[in-house]
Amino acid sequence: MRLNKYSVMVLAIILAFFIIAMVFYPRMPDRMASHWNAAGEAGGYMSSS
Repeated sequence: MRLNKYSVMVLAIILAFFIIAMVFYPRMPDRMASHWNAAGEAGGYMSSS
């Protein structure tokens, strides 16, 4: 199977997203807002793990 430039670029972007997720996951708070009301206030929370 031969990869063209487009496929290599898509795979690089996906790999970059995984690396970014691994770097920032430990920095996430234990409790995160899951949705907001019309006033922009958090209406529900969920665990980050």
